[in-house]
Amino acid sequence: MQDVLQIVVQAFMRMKKIRLSPSCVFVHQNVTDVAAAEKNMDGRRRLQENLDQMVKLAAEEEDCNTSCFSEIIKFDIKKDVIYVAQLWEGSPPMAPPNPGYSENIQELKKYILSKASQADGISLSHLKAHIQDLWEALLNENFVFSFKNTLEIAEYRNLEVEYGNWTWAIRDSLLKVENQLYNRIENGDLNNLESSSISTETTETYEKIKDTMIKYFDDDKKNGIIVQWKSRFGNKIKEFHEEQVGSVKRKLDGVIQQKQARKRMDDMKKEFEGKLLQKSKDIAQNLKDKVKDEAELEKAFNSDWKIWVEELTKDTKPFEDINLENDLFFILTDLGMEEKIIYECKARKRYKAISKKDKYLEYVKVPKKEALNESEKLQNDGKEKYGTYKGTKLLADFKTAVLSNVQTTHKAISDDQTWIKQMINMVAKESLDTIKKKPVATRGYQTAYLQEMVQLVKDKVATLEAELKCAFTKEFTVDLVLYVFDSVKSCLQKSQDSFKKNNDARIYLESKRMHYYNIFKICCKGSSAVVVLGELISEKLRPSIVEAAYTKTAMALAGEMRCNVPAFNGNRLNLEKHVLSSLAEREDFDEFIKYIQNPRDHVEAFIKAEVQRRISTDYKNTAEKIFQKNVNDIYTAVREALSTAKQKVKDQRGDIDMWLSELSILLKDHLKFDGSGFKNFFNIKYFPFLSKEVDEKLKQVKQQISSFSVDEMKKSRQTPEKILIDQLCKCCWAKCPFCLAVCTNTLEDHRPDDHSVPFHRSSAVSGMYHSNSNFMSIDFCTSRVASDLTFYPSIDSKKCFAYKRYRSAGPEFASWRIIPDESKLAYWKWFVCRFQKDLERYHGKKFENLGKIPNDWKKISKKEAIKCLHEICV
Repeated sequence: MQDVLQIVVQAFMRMKKIRLSPSCVFVHQNVTDVAAAEKNMDGRRRLQENLDQMVKLAAEEEDCNTSCFSEIIKFDIKKDVIYVAQLWEGSPPMAPPNPGYSENIQELKKYILSKASQADGISLSHLKAHIQDLWEALLNENFVFSFKNTLEIAEYRNLEVEYGNWTWAIRDSLLKVENQLYNRIENGDLNNLESSSISTETTETYEKIKDTMIKYFDDDKKNGIIVQWKSRFGNKIKEFHEEQVGSVKRKLDGVIQQKQARKRMDDMKKEFEGKLLQKSKDIAQNLKDKVKDEAELEKAFNSDWKIWVEELTKDTKPFEDINLENDLFFILTDLGMEEKIIYECKARKRYKAISKKDKYLEYVKVPKKEALNESEKLQNDGKEKYGTYKGTKLLADFKTAVLSNVQTTHKAISDDQTWIKQMINMVAKESLDTIKKKPVATRGYQTAYLQEMVQLVKDKVATLEAELKCAFTKEFTVDLVLYVFDSVKSCLQKSQDSFKKNNDARIYLESKRMHYYNIFKICCKGSSAVVVLGELISEKLRPSIVEAAYTKTAMALAGEMRCNVPAFNGNRLNLEKHVLSSLAEREDFDEFIKYIQNPRDHVEAFIKAEVQRRISTDYKNTAEKIFQKNVNDIYTAVREALSTAKQKVKDQRGDIDMWLSELSILLKDHLKFDGSGFKNFFNIKYFPFLSKEVDEKLKQVKQQISSFSVDEMKKSRQTPEKILIDQLCKCCWAKCPFCLAVCTNTLEDHRPDDHSVPFHRSSAVSGMYHSNSNFMSIDFCTSRVASDLTFYPSIDSKKCFAYKRYRSAGPEFASWRIIPDESKLAYWKWFVCRFQKDLERYHGKKFENLGKIPNDWKKISKKEAIKCLHEICV
């Protein structure tokens, strides 16, 4: 009943212009006499609250100043609620009829007739005419009912926000677990990982979330509406938890594999460090009390350092620099591309702007004879029919004359030029994503990675040729390969540089030169082994402390922003509103196109930019405080570990190996620290002095790194933007096949529910146009689906479909729920007007004739466009 009432309320709000004065009576049957007195009063009160709430939500949807049910439908809570006794006295079939039932029905009849007698009568013929008029208006879209269940929509959106909070709690818990396990792996304490062990670590949080969900769905005020989603969201939370556990395991398994892969290098580093330490001590002992000047000391160290590096690396092969341009050249020639074409394409640099071109006709092969025939045809017939054509696309090279045959059928996508542009963007993104997944940083670069990229480009070009029934020149393939290569080159080079830095013995030794020079100076001053070991331990802990502090800061900042930044603290729809607002403020057409074609990429870029902006402004002091607190907490944890290790060694009369081992165990969840790499310190016996020396050195480290740096945080394993992107972008990204509006469901897989958006866009946004014409289509899908118009599902479709039966046009149409509605977001009207010339150039169509932009659209200001965005977040 409640669903029907919501539809009726919203319908009467829309019909207020025809001055209807409806009234209603609520009849409750099967009410026992015992319950009637006390419970019925409470029931009336709850009914009144629900009706008023329903009206408020519908009023927001319809932009109407109405706050109570009786303002729409005449209703008196004291008189217009009738309770009818149950029909039988006892349990049927043997129970006798209840005489009270007939009395109640008679009273109800009298009451309804008395209310009807107060209203003006209407004949059956008039009633029939009214119904016919209403039905025709509905079909003709002069009066379109969306019949949206506003209360249900509002509760679903609230549920999406809560779901976001629940998934965030799980993600936050798993990030902390991942951080602990990562340190254990790096410290060599964990070489095998099971999903069950990760899941166990988050059991407490997961159980709390499940309890919270049960309470939320059992809420009396919401239960009647949201109970339908209880099972599905329960399953989604379970799936999310399992998926996140699996994701953490995959990441940590990769860390384990990387550690095993670099074991040889790590062992070699330990060997180097042991030999360098001994050599530093030996030469320092020889120069002790002989060299007083700092410059002489450094000169003496440097001369010996070169000898040591050559000696230690004589059996290791140096890494050669890679030349990606040469590799690409040879790959292209191996695939049959002429050297001349490759050199010419590089020299012209036309490939750099290939994704922004308006026309691609220069890349299409056109037989000479066909070109001449088409030219003559146009010259002889100035009224040649212009429309969608297959093959060479030659007609676009000539000026179009007066159009003679314009139909009301629309193309669901723009012409082939747009298809080519979309393919270019898609193959560039796909190639970059593929390269990012390659283990270049851990295993090094291989030419096979570039070969795979080039093959992907060739395959995409071949597919496009088959779809468009045309042939591209070799220059197109080469230019596209060069364009894609430009987008992946820096990623490959950066990853290879990282691999080289971590695995080239000479680079590693050079990075340690200043460290061992400091040890050398300490030894020259005659300092004890305790001081030297203290320096080594503090230097070993320093990078780990920095990484841990920034990782924890990133997690904390992500949590702060998730709660307090308006763009991040709601559901998917809320994020969309802020993205659109940002685009309007910037008024950059290219950015709009990036968003329309690749919404996820743009939203990720928006989140990254917003996080960076916030950190440098609103959260600058917060980031500093969080970072300093994390550094202090880590320093405190190390001090406690030093104290505990010292006490244990004292109680058990252990040696230096025991002290280092105990310190490693105590720090395994907090920092990367392997105590097995310190050799030749067996003569250290006094551990209080050692603990104090390490503590003093760490105080200096703490002071040096206590200032927060954005650049340093970007280098950490976790960043706030990465955490927030993982949280906010794990949703549905399906696009409307007509206007490319993005489904705003927070759930990534929301089956069996269809894709939907609260407001669609003008079809000009996606480049739809009137068939057999050069005219853009400007209508909104929500109006079209109630019209008698037809459309072609794709550019090469021979069969058109009625908009009213759009679901029959194919799977991508069938999965969308587009509700007939006259509500049109002013934002997209403003967009079409603001970027009219840009859209015409981009899609190759004109806003003329059937595609002429209405004058009232041109009156919408940017301020009004941004203001209307709050309508998409009811």
